[in-house]
Amino acid sequence: MFHVTSNLNKQVSSQFGKTGGWHVRYLFYGMDCTSNNSDSALKGGYSFEIWRPSFVSAFPRCLIGCCSISLLLLWWIMHHLFSIHGRHTIFIVLHEGRPVHYTVVLPKSFRFSFMGNADLQLGPSWTHPSHRRKGLLRSTVDSIRIHYRTSHCRLWWICRENNFTSNTAARRLGFTAQATGRKKRILCISIFVQQERIAKE
Repeated sequence: MFHVTSNLNKQVSSQFGKTGGWHVRYLFYGMDCTSNNSDSALKGGYSFEIWRPSFVSAFPRCLIGCCSISLLLLWWIMHHLFSIHGRHTIFIVLHEGRPVHYTVVLPKSFRFSFMGNADLQLGPSWTHPSHRRKGLLRSTVDSIRIHYRTSHCRLWWICRENNFTSNTAARRLGFTAQATGRKKRILCISIFVQQERIAKE
């Protein structure tokens, strides 16, 4: 379900407005896991790997060189210290044993307080330049939707309002714009706050 807490938004807006700390506008896209979107399987030569963190495994070693190690470690620390709604997961697409795409699936946390307890936020997402326009992102999102279908959760996709590529990708994947909002950094941690709900046409 879509959650907007107007009182919280007013409090946060008042607090951050004094310092002028709001960043650029973001669009919040949503999609139910149980939506009837067509399933897009990976083409020949590609395979999926689903990775989850543990106390002895902070990040998938195959992503070294594809993703910032500091970012991978930050997700692992956030998971063990702050997550109470499940573990983050990384869906990885391999080609000849090498990673060519990944999409991170994040559970609700204080960074995404607008989400329902069972909701999931997708991203960041990356595709190797040589393997773009091959439907890897669509296949990955379809696999994520099917993987979590029984939880009846909502998937969220957040991107900058002026990021044409990301906004176009979200709509093509079946996401619909739900709200606009801002991002604020507090102690080097980004927190997303929804401000205005987008009326359905």
